[in-house]
Amino acid sequence: MSEEKKPSEVIQEFLNCLEFCKREYKANKEKYEAIDNQTYDWCHKFENAKNKQERNRLATAFHNLRVQRRSHKDKAKLYGKLACFAQDKSNELFLKRLRKILTEQVKTEEWLESDRAGDGVDENAV
Repeated sequence: MSEEKKPSEVIQEFLNCLEFCKREYKANKEKYEAIDNQTYDWCHKFENAKNKQERNRLATAFHNLRVQRRSHKDKAKLYGKLACFAQDKSNELFLKRLRKILTEQVKTEEWLESDRAGDGVDENAV
């Protein structure tokens, strides 16, 4: 039987998800852009290839690099919308308020799980 997640856990997972998306988007974007920046280098390699075997070897390596690029670009696209949401200045206040409510929710949950001997949480605030 699985236990229900606490509201604080759900909020924390959402905030963690946004941070993860920002990191993944940035890292994958940097990787596929770095590969894009190598395009002219590859053109020169093909231009200077001495024979068919060398061109074939270069073509295979270039193909493999483009497959890697596609993977990084797809991952950046997967995480892009959430990363942009998390970085958008107009959402700063919302995320700040969400972190504040998380702190308050954790305190409430801790109080509810305690022996309730102390009066640590204002019941009217809930």
